[in-house]
Amino acid sequence: MADMYSIFKVKYGDTPSPTWIACLKDLNELEIKKGLAACVEKYPEYPPGASLFRALCQGRDLDAEGNDSSWAHKSEAYVDFNDPKHPHYEPKRIESDEAKEIKRENAKSQIAKLKNILK
Repeated sequence: MADMYSIFKVKYGDTPSPTWIACLKDLNELEIKKGLAACVEKYPEYPPGASLFRALCQGRDLDAEGNDSSWAHKSEAYVDFNDPKHPHYEPKRIESDEAKEIKRENAKSQIAKLKNILK
């Protein structure tokens, strides 16, 4: 990277930081070459940080906020079943206090009947 970007040594020093080591440790030579090629294409003037370089090595691209832009299309797969426009949407029924009280009384009545049977 220092050969590609004169500022690299100024920014990151002569020896790899723990961050760079962690980001590169499980990448193979082909992935690193892929990342370097992507740097030339996408970041010709300024070197990417370690996590962005790792993403480039893996064929991913991060946006300015560090989000993986390759996931953007996958957010469309999210289905909101609470959306009234969704075909499986079922509105939630809201019971009145009176309806709840009737259910309570019916339950008490059923419990009383069961108790009488068990006597």
